[in-house]
Amino acid sequence: MKHRILAALLVAVCLLGAFSGCASKGKRVVGSCAGYDVLYEELRYVAISIREQTDLSDAAALKAAVGKQIAEDYAVLVAAKTYFPELSLEDPEIQKAVDEAVEEAIQEYGSKGKYKSFLKENNLTEHYARLLLARAEIELRWTEKLKQELFKDSELESKTAFLAWLNAGNLGRTRRIVVGD
Repeated sequence: MKHRILAALLVAVCLLGAFSGCASKGKRVVGSCAGYDVLYEELRYVAISIREQTDLSDAAALKAAVGKQIAEDYAVLVAAKTYFPELSLEDPEIQKAVDEAVEEAIQEYGSKGKYKSFLKENNLTEHYARLLLARAEIELRWTEKLKQELFKDSELESKTAFLAWLNAGNLGRTRRIVVGD
């Protein structure tokens, strides 16, 4: 067990050493991905999550898995920015949705202290949890806008028509598209 803890610490040091750091709004930036700053807390959370979910003991394999996960996390933001530049993490509507989600979570847990305990138990910081909520909100809005653009005035406007289209042998590759009736 001590060897695993030591290995995890060494991997964390290697990962941190692989990125250069600077300050950004009081948060330590350890790298960038697709033009977005990657914060230390994000790198830490992703590394811990991957380490807990897999049995990677090789530092290079863990570093590759962390890099891949971070790239996938930012893929939605890149796609959203490409097709709908008005969607951004700083957008007041996105931040309002994040505030509402945080308030809802605090109510669900019963108090702000219990909510913060939940974050700590899951290796999250409040700042990073808000970043994840903002990303999820952008993904939701981007998916909805993309669905409207893709299926507008087509036979794929409904879920039934879309399923029939897929069953006819057509293929589509996406991260996630929710098609409603």
